[in-house]
Amino acid sequence: YPADSVILVTDGYSDESIIPLIQSRVPITSIQHVVVKHSERLEETWAVFFRYLKTLVNDPRYSRLSLGVPGTMLIALGVLILFNQLENAGMVLTFLVGSALLLKGFGLDERLAMMKLKLPPPERQITTASMGAGATIAIVGLFLGATKAIQYVPEGAPPIWSNPGFWLQLSPTLLGAFMLRAVDFVIMGLLVSLIGGAASCHMQRDPKIRHYLAGMVTFFWLRFITVESAKVLLSPEKVLTLWSPLVLISLVGVVTTILTVIFLYKKMPLRGFERGPIERVDEVED
Repeated sequence: YPADSVILVTDGYSDESIIPLIQSRVPITSIQHVVVKHSERLEETWAVFFRYLKTLVNDPRYSRLSLGVPGTMLIALGVLILFNQLENAGMVLTFLVGSALLLKGFGLDERLAMMKLKLPPPERQITTASMGAGATIAIVGLFLGATKAIQYVPEGAPPIWSNPGFWLQLSPTLLGAFMLRAVDFVIMGLLVSLIGGAASCHMQRDPKIRHYLAGMVTFFWLRFITVESAKVLLSPEKVLTLWSPLVLISLVGVVTTILTVIFLYKKMPLRGFERGPIERVDEVED
């Protein structure tokens, strides 16, 4: 029923916050305090504790550290258990906690949050991706070539500084084995990079696309020339003649490359490429 006044019975805790709310609706006739057998300071402590606990859970500024770090640690622990690497849990968890404290201590998390990811134009993305893929393929080829060359080193070979003549005599075989094993991957990596560059130039209507097309033809023939050169190094007893594969492929490759360059730069029309690369103009809103 609608009351004209109230008698407030409390234990004394948080009267300052309750009384104004009640008085704004109905007058308070009297206040009766009930003595509860517990410490008021203890009750305040628990209230403050739960208030801060709620802040740690709900406030994104604090939940990243209070919930994000333990969550990441649990996920890492689960992955270690899945791959039977639980013995490395101490090292991994220490690294995660240390990284989180480092980011928070130096304020790096706020700087990272303020940074906006700005992607380059699509043509530059193609160039970067193709160069990265090409470099990776070429590095794999160099590694395989070095591994193959090591197989030709006899057991008990002397160090290079103690017997340079031995290594000088063995160098053609090592170089031939290296070239024969690595050439396909290295040329493939170079072609991937050139294809990406040509695609980027095509998107920009850049006449430099001719450079990439000529490079593709050059490296195509360079692959066969390198293979035949490696075979000669591995079998030096074979006599080179004008009809040897190395000589014939070299002549055909040089002639083909020259004709390709002449065609690209003199005969091949590139409509829309004469003006050079397209300049991007950022739109400005009024």
